[in-house]
Amino acid sequence: MIAFSAWFLASRARASPTIPICQIQGSGETTPYAGQSVHTQGVVIADFDTQSERGFYLQEENCDANAATSDGIFVYIGQQSDVVSVGDWVEVEGTAQEFFGLTEISTTPAGVTVVSSGNPLPAPVNLNPPFDEAQSQNYFEAREGMYAQLADARVVGPTDGNGDTFVVRSDWGVTRLYRDDPAGTGAIIPVGSGGLFAITPHAKVGDQVLGLLGVLDYSFGLFRLQLLAAPSLVPAPAASLPPPNTLPLSFATLNLHNLFDTLDDPATEDSLPSAGEYQRQLEKLARTIHDGLGEPALIAVQEVENDTALQALVNRPELDVAYAFLWENGPDRRGIDLALLYDPERVVVLSAETRQGCTTLIDGLGPDGNLDVENPQNALTCDTDGDNVNDGNRLFSRPPLLAHVQLCDPACGGGGSTRQLWLVAVHLKSKSQDTDETEYTLPRRLEQTQFLAALYQEILAADPDAQVIVLGDFNDYLASQPLAVLADAGLVNLLLFVPREERYTFIYRGVSQTLDHVLVNPALLAAPGEGLFPSVIHLNADYPASWENDASIPNRASDHDPVLVEVRALPYGVWLPLVVK
Repeated sequence: MIAFSAWFLASRARASPTIPICQIQGSGETTPYAGQSVHTQGVVIADFDTQSERGFYLQEENCDANAATSDGIFVYIGQQSDVVSVGDWVEVEGTAQEFFGLTEISTTPAGVTVVSSGNPLPAPVNLNPPFDEAQSQNYFEAREGMYAQLADARVVGPTDGNGDTFVVRSDWGVTRLYRDDPAGTGAIIPVGSGGLFAITPHAKVGDQVLGLLGVLDYSFGLFRLQLLAAPSLVPAPAASLPPPNTLPLSFATLNLHNLFDTLDDPATEDSLPSAGEYQRQLEKLARTIHDGLGEPALIAVQEVENDTALQALVNRPELDVAYAFLWENGPDRRGIDLALLYDPERVVVLSAETRQGCTTLIDGLGPDGNLDVENPQNALTCDTDGDNVNDGNRLFSRPPLLAHVQLCDPACGGGGSTRQLWLVAVHLKSKSQDTDETEYTLPRRLEQTQFLAALYQEILAADPDAQVIVLGDFNDYLASQPLAVLADAGLVNLLLFVPREERYTFIYRGVSQTLDHVLVNPALLAAPGEGLFPSVIHLNADYPASWENDASIPNRASDHDPVLVEVRALPYGVWLPLVVK
């Protein structure tokens, strides 16, 4: 209890009446007192005043009877100074404000009065957000800045490069949340690494975490539980590698996750890994191709800087196949391109070229945009109507690679059977400039898939019986508008035939989703005597980003999972256009 004399002296010193924390927080996303001077009081539940946060969290238990208002708030003191301790009852005078979505009181150490110490903390709220995304945001907003706990959680999103881990309550029985879950994905609780403790070791999907206790923070567009006590991690069994792929024909798509060499390219905004980082990434990627994919005859790869990096990859001793590759330098400002690896023992390249489009979009995107989607500008670099006057800008930063190849069984020097395929390797515009309110990047991806659909029709016009594969990183979902464009053109997405529980190639903030796709045309599906067996090889997305530093395992060589399609001969007299695992 606060001594009456201490309270009386503190109250006499106040310049204005005390406003309860819950009233400062309000029932909406922003404080109704923004920019105003406020006085409030409460008990310190989290002390970060000598750390980079330069402040502390204050809570007034049972502040009001309104479930829509939070009883906690962050107090920013502007400098690293040991002002309070957990359990202190304090009075605060400062300015209420929103700091990138976090309601806080901005003050100085002089604006904080410690009235008493050793006070009991309020009971932590048991986190139980709803699945509906909009309701979930309201749920977290009403608990922003409060002491919170989760006794038993299951990891649905691995520890990422920011140190965030994404969990759900174990008692829900949920092991994974998908982007198209009918109930929604709002039940995910992010656990940050900005508190006094963190989840250690870093967690993978399926792990169990016990004893999560902390304060509910908000930063960079995300509510997070910042830990005030050390939790316990109960690892799930590690997933086993798939059996070796011994088939004469298989093909795959693999995102190489920013494979840059160690030399600076002054013409691009390339990254510069150290020599050790570069070799480690090369080894992990080679292990992925050998151990995870079984060294397919053809691999479409994305996010590689140049032919130097490609040559270093195919030269790795972990690989048995002496891969050759097709690559052409593209206009991506970071210098990442796509390429096609192929086994020259099984593949003969008949022709290959990249294809660039021209668009009149003014979106600030593409190789000729200013990257400002709110005030977009695009330089005129190409001619859309053939009048020799530039009236458009280049459509692709990573132009699609079109290859016409001949496949040999068993080997091209063995005189066996051959077949011809057309492959289109793609890497479409990412969603990096999108916001929660606006998909700024969608129009460009739509035009990019329209270009691909026209390219497919061009192939069929020259050869109506052509067998076509379009594969790569599409940066969009199965049910998205860009993928619908290709479906309308007659291409079939093989990911639709992967069992739902395995149908993901990427995990974003705990949500499993499919960004990498393999599409084929009916002529390939109807090839007699064989079936297509698609699968996602889950080596990467489920695992923490820190595993990128372990060269001895293939896991987390990339942030995307590769997709593998095996072509298997069917028994004589059996005709199935598609066989699904």
